[in-house]
Amino acid sequence: VFVLGSSFGSPGGAPLMLQLVNHLRRKGYFVSVALTRPFGFEGARKLEQADALIEAMEEVAHLMVVVDQDVLTKASAELTMPEASAIADKTLQYTVRSILWALKAPEILKVSHGEFLWHGRDLRAMKRPLFPPMMSLLTCPGHGYMGRGQAAIPSASMQQAGLPSMLSTLAEDAVRAASESPFLDDKMPTATAVLCVLRLPRSIMDPTSKYRPAQLPVPPQSAGTYNENYREYALRSAVQVAALTVKELAGPRCCDIVVCPQLQEEGEEGLPGSSASMDGGSDDILSVECSLLVLKAIEDM
Repeated sequence: VFVLGSSFGSPGGAPLMLQLVNHLRRKGYFVSVALTRPFGFEGARKLEQADALIEAMEEVAHLMVVVDQDVLTKASAELTMPEASAIADKTLQYTVRSILWALKAPEILKVSHGEFLWHGRDLRAMKRPLFPPMMSLLTCPGHGYMGRGQAAIPSASMQQAGLPSMLSTLAEDAVRAASESPFLDDKMPTATAVLCVLRLPRSIMDPTSKYRPAQLPVPPQSAGTYNENYREYALRSAVQVAALTVKELAGPRCCDIVVCPQLQEEGEEGLPGSSASMDGGSDDILSVECSLLVLKAIEDM
């Protein structure tokens, strides 16, 4: 169950929200709470009330994600308050989406204490609120912070580099862009766990698309299988590079990293202001988005 809201809402709202989250947890649900924190100029009293609710939520929610709106105004003086609020609200949405994408992904890559292990749908059959790799990642008491980034490259570059190399480059650049989000300011080096979701255009897995090997070094009767394996290899390579990049950016206390690919459906929205849509968008541009949910244990805060 996901509970989204403001940590400084209407009077009387905080106790009701706490009661709801506590009730859901007692009923056996995994409860993730994502709250926005007010702007600094809204006053010390409102900030104190917001921080009190956030602290209380830590005691009852499995996962507590905080979106601090004030960092946006510090990062860009040109942002208006409505624009900053819209970005914060969108970040709340992507917090939920990222967790759901990871839960529904055909397979995920988990990095734990330096070991890389792929997990498939077999673990989804367990009758638990979360399957083991996600359980260990999301149930550690603490705060979560969401950052998003995007990388794009001309499709023509694939003719020289090939799809695996191109996707891997985009994956690394997108992870680094997400890590530089204002919401993740100085959070990566102190992270204890990270969930990374890569959003890639579905067309990269389409055997009829332009993203295919320029030459097939196999007999014609085997071309279909080779093409499919080539794309799967390219996708897995991108996920592994993303995991390595997260591992590099995170500090030594980061024990759990989960990376999952999410193929973008045609027409789905991307980052605001992106120059190309995720379904391939412009025929000349291939883009990859990254969402990083950075978790920090309470004892490290």
